[in-house]
Amino acid sequence: MSKEIAQFLMNRVSGGSPSIVILTVYRKAWEPYIEKYIAPFKSLRECLFTVVLGDKNEPKSIIKKIEQADILIIGGGNTSLYHKVYCKSEIRESIQNFYNDGNPVIGFSAGALIMGEDIVISPHDNDEKITLYKSGIGIYHNFIVGVHYTKWNDFDNLKKAKRQMNNTNTFGIDDNSYVIYSDEFGFRFLGSVYSL
Repeated sequence: MSKEIAQFLMNRVSGGSPSIVILTVYRKAWEPYIEKYIAPFKSLRECLFTVVLGDKNEPKSIIKKIEQADILIIGGGNTSLYHKVYCKSEIRESIQNFYNDGNPVIGFSAGALIMGEDIVISPHDNDEKITLYKSGIGIYHNFIVGVHYTKWNDFDNLKKAKRQMNNTNTFGIDDNSYVIYSDEFGFRFLGSVYSL
């Protein structure tokens, strides 16, 4: 995460030391990813960080951590597993309520994908090796995204998804790039983001 994004999120929280909750799932060597998420925040001010391995916790425990957060980060990894864990009705509703209460939420890779109401999982990102269409958390409703866009050469998959889902706002996002959406100011882009 860039320091600019961390500052943007911090500006949306008031008070002293914000509580930042990172929702992730277990995978081999997951700890270095967490440091990438939290390092930019550490350079700005003192924060309290909590990591939640969603596939190793009960929904009630996950929801309690979400309710204690000031900023919510949804990490990256196995998108199908993230979907299975975080798009369950009670967890999904908790994340939606958190966002609707005006709190900032950011997603990386799998996390960015599952934040949408309608989501597309690339054939590069699932065991079936086909494009999957699913219902996500529902934080954003008016666009779809594809991640690792250039690395996966995902133009054809995302273009097909755009047609299939009849969606006019479709973005391919490269690594270390961001689509920022707010009801307040619409879309902002940082890095390499492609509008299809």
